[in-house]
Parts: sequence; structure tokens; C-alpha cells
Amino acid sequence: MNVLLICPDNVLASGLTGIIDVLNIANLLNKKKLFEWQITSLSGRTLYSSQNTFVQTDVALHDVHGCDVMIWVGSQFEGREKLWQHCHQVIPHKKHIQRLIAQSNYVLACCTGVSYLAVSGVLTDHRLTSCWWLKTFYNQYFPDLRVSQEAVYIQDGKFITAGAVQCYFPMMLHFIRQIAGQPLCDQLTAWLTMPTSYTSQSPFMVCNAFEQHSDLKLLELQYYIKDALNESLT
Repeated sequence: MNVLLICPDNVLASGLTGIIDVLNIANLLNKKKLFEWQITSLSGRTLYSSQNTFVQTDVALHDVHGCDVMIWVGSQFEGREKLWQHCHQVIPHKKHIQRLIAQSNYVLACCTGVSYLAVSGVLTDHRLTSCWWLKTFYNQYFPDLRVSQEAVYIQDGKFITAGAVQCYFPMMLHFIRQIAGQPLCDQLTAWLTMPTSYTSQSPFMVCNAFEQHSDLKLLELQYYIKDALNESLT
């Protein structure tokens, strides 16, 4: 299968290399090549990772005429406003991306990569997940999307979306299971020693995540409780 890895500026290093590791090891364990991949820069500029390391790209996005699988890798999160600005890298390629997605078999996105994919306009009628700490971002910029930040990954049709960066592994396992079956997934899990038992992001949520809503009365109560933790509240 031909896999296209779409990378924004400041691409998260571990997200990109982690996905490539999974694809490469799947090929090795399968004893014949399942996947071939190419890296492309979303902005068209020279690509650097979040660690400021140069990333060699294989093809310009406008020169891609088709792919079996499209994977959107996230960028380093630097705040909601900056993420929204960075998402505008998609706009010049929007029609081209929509055509590529229409002919692809699977479209995957993880972490902030889901935000970039959302700008292409293809997720409007689909259920999706993303990083639990981006709830306010989606409420502000994509209020019409059906986003559930609790799930580690969600598949709706050809689209598979996942939460924060390390959610790429269960997302990739879910994808490879459909392509090559459970035995290969079991081998991958054993080789990479990655846990697969968690299906929810809820255990990782911190308290202030529950303040990312717009109910002013409830917020007032939450702030009161936080300010009075050393006192009797009843």
C-alpha cells in the first residue's frame, strides 16, 4: 500500500518517526513489503521537526496524484491561536487534498494532525476524536464537528482519528489489523512492547480540562471548590 505522510511545519518528531517505525517493522514481521511511504511538506517549505532537525521529504504535495493511505502527522502545540494559524497551511491545497482523499482507502490523523485534516472540510459528517486538551480549540474553530475527546481513536468510514501524540500506536494497530489481521498486530505489540489496553483518554485528563466549557455558573462553582480545598465545603 502506498502511504502518504503529510507533515506540517514544526512536525512533532516522535509522531512522525513513531509511525514510520510501525510501518517499517510491520513490513519486517510480515516478511514481505506491506507498505511503502512518502513524506510531504504541507507548507511546501523545507521541513523541520519540533526538535529543529531537518526532515527529508520525498515529494511535493502538488505532485502527488494518488495514495492508498493518507496519514496526517501533528505539529508541536504552541497554543490555540498559533495552531489555528498553522492550520491555514492546508488552504492552498484544499481542493487537491479533497481529491486525494476521495480516491484513498484510509485517512488517518493523530494529535494536532486532526486539526489540519479538519480544515480540508472532509470531516463535517464524521465522528472523530483528538487531543483531550484541545476541547476549547474545537469548540471555538470547529463548533459543528462531532468531536469526542474521550476516545483514544475513532474510526468512521475511511477516517481514523486519534488523540495526543502517543495515541498513534493504538491507531496504527487498529489500521494494520484491518489490512493484515490480528496475528501481525500481536507481533508488533510484542516487538515494540507497547500497551494496548487503554481505550480512553479520560485517565490522562487533568483537572483544568473540566474548566474548558462555557457554563459560567458551573465554572464559578469549580473555581470556588479549587480555592477552598483546605476548608470544609459541606
